[in-house]
Amino acid sequence: MRTLNTAEINYLTTYGTGYTATLGDLGPPTSGNPNATGAGLIDSIISGGAATATTSLKSGYKFTYNSGTADPSGRIDTYSITATPITVGTTGTNSYYTDQSAVIRQNSTATAGSTDSPLGG
Repeated sequence: MRTLNTAEINYLTTYGTGYTATLGDLGPPTSGNPNATGAGLIDSIISGGAATATTSLKSGYKFTYNSGTADPSGRIDTYSITATPITVGTTGTNSYYTDQSAVIRQNSTATAGSTDSPLGG
């Protein structure tokens, strides 16, 4: 989750167009140099392997990306990411949530959300 937050911040500052529309936008470019639909900020596994990907599986978790609504200029100012165990109790016990605030939250009984307790808090 921390890696994804850092990648989103790097994307925001590099491209100046807000946050990504998809998880895949953070992944490797299909060819050539990094760009807005293949920024090369995370690997192809966690980015979902395609520019249009909004989910991925890694380390026993399913990551789901939701971008905020773009403003009239196309800028996206919010996002949220959840990570849930693929098999609860086997691949993980907690669910995690983060958004543009970069606070990572957890829930051990349901899918984590914006009102759950932050890690370490």
